[in-house]
Amino acid sequence: MTMLTLYARVQVNILGRHLYLEMTRSDGTQLLGEESDALSKIEKQEYLATADFLSTYGLNSLIMNMRNAVSQVMKTKQLNSQFSMETVQETMMEILDLFMGVESDLVLINWVDYILPETAAQYREMMSAANANDSSSLLMDFTKLEQLISETREVLSRVTMRHIYDMWKLEIHEGSDLNQDDFYILVF
Repeated sequence: MTMLTLYARVQVNILGRHLYLEMTRSDGTQLLGEESDALSKIEKQEYLATADFLSTYGLNSLIMNMRNAVSQVMKTKQLNSQFSMETVQETMMEILDLFMGVESDLVLINWVDYILPETAAQYREMMSAANANDSSSLLMDFTKLEQLISETREVLSRVTMRHIYDMWKLEIHEGSDLNQDDFYILVF
């Protein structure tokens, strides 16, 4: 399972939660502490469109950071001798650990920044620069998009996501075949 697939699942679950809340409100029951405004179709589409953030904006940063991690790890390797398969795997894990920032406490924040804009305002600026002729996104109220992005960041930054990362890393290291349902159970 890719991180982008996981992100899409989180998006669908968050929208499902909002849909559930809208339906309970329409039945006359309102959960305490929840906003009373329903998400419009355009707001839902805009939120789902943030899944394109990686390919449009995050990929260049991801490539640059991966290149830096590879360069840093490979500086310590002797490339004039043959590598065993075990050495190749260890090297890949070193690169992955460095890339994902295992040394820091903010391990998961790194990859979240590649697939999700930090704020709706940042996303709005990027979209307006990319679509200079289209002013419709400038007229939209980004309050709800900000709320959705914030909820998504909160979910993706949870400790359970660290377990998913660890399982994914283990799968790469051992070459095992973990089922997507294994990941799904951990998250939801």
